[in-house]
Amino acid sequence: MSEPQQIIPSPSLVAENAAIFERFASDGVDLSQKLQFEFAVEFASKQDAEEFGSRVRTAMPAIASEYGLSNHRIGVRSDEEDDLYELVCLVEMVPEVRAVSGIEQSFGALAEELGGSECFWEFADPANKEIPGGSVQEAQK
Repeated sequence: MSEPQQIIPSPSLVAENAAIFERFASDGVDLSQKLQFEFAVEFASKQDAEEFGSRVRTAMPAIASEYGLSNHRIGVRSDEEDDLYELVCLVEMVPEVRAVSGIEQSFGALAEELGGSECFWEFADPANKEIPGGSVQEAQK
């Protein structure tokens, strides 16, 4: 297993996420307040997802320090429909393109060694009353 290392997000990933943030802002999403982001990587086996979780836990102090994160939770949940396991990391943060891109790229690099999917992220807009309720509880299991 490779040691966690500081990963500077690629300019193309930063540009991609900046465009996504611009669309959110133009749709009226308030990106000036803390939001709960869900970063996720899918794996074919629970064992690989749990090993990835161990690696993420090891890497999180450095990631948290780099991006000023104070609150995060990590858990594995199963997607029985697709027969996959998802490692989910919930992070509370003010949306910032460099931070989201850095976390996404860091998790992606760690997941690659275990055959995981690319890292993807999402957040629920507090103004939208249809915030997914299962994400937090499932990730804590």
